[in-house]
Amino acid sequence: MSLPTAEILERTFRISAFDPVEEDWHTAASVVIDLDGKQYLVTCKHIFKDAKSGLNLDIEKEDVELRISASFEDIGKSGQGGQSIDQPLPYSFVGFGSEGSDIAVLANKPALGNLLDIRLFGEEESAKISLGGEVGILGCPEVIPIGPESARLGTSGLLPAVQRGYISYFGDGDSPRVVYIGAMNSRGFSGGPAYVRDPRVGATLVGIVGSYRPHRNPVLKDGKETKMYVSENTGIMTATYIKHAIDAIQANPIGLSLTP
Repeated sequence: MSLPTAEILERTFRISAFDPVEEDWHTAASVVIDLDGKQYLVTCKHIFKDAKSGLNLDIEKEDVELRISASFEDIGKSGQGGQSIDQPLPYSFVGFGSEGSDIAVLANKPALGNLLDIRLFGEEESAKISLGGEVGILGCPEVIPIGPESARLGTSGLLPAVQRGYISYFGDGDSPRVVYIGAMNSRGFSGGPAYVRDPRVGATLVGIVGSYRPHRNPVLKDGKETKMYVSENTGIMTATYIKHAIDAIQANPIGLSLTP
């Protein structure tokens, strides 16, 4: 079962980074986690740096303009008030995920999300997920206004989109470590959480959605292959294990303190 629980649903936000070269915003999903009494915002690295497209935003120098579309009222552990939709995001750069992974970690200011912490997937839990196991995926592909559900969930603003997939195979021999999920990755899901749900303990964050596995099909002309290709979505997406975000945090634990 992959129905999202409150702790993960209300900690998923759309993040936007301004590209001064293209004079446009690059958007992705992000998820808020707590570790050792501090809070962090985790997203995909390729919203800032992407070798394929040549994107190279100096997020390390903390001079990239960021905005966040807070999907829910910010009640935060710091007790701060509500936040409006699509607002500037003050932050400090924590680091990129270990082993060159497609993960970026920021220290958000102020606290975001609800009072419920998200369980993080640990190495000792590997046996608890299996091939064919169901996985939930949250993302922010577009602005999705909420309706009557907002009253029931006690939320305000926008809801993230929800997808369901299955563990296709493990990339445990890969570096960085990834898990492959049978699901269609749409633009805006990158950076979002991939999680499994156990009725006994709730949702556990396994990894951060990266990209989909492409397949190149040749373009035909008069029935013959040309040197041009069309890239197709194979329906298999990657999620980088949350371990790589934890490594970055432990190397530079400057997150927002959640204690008064």
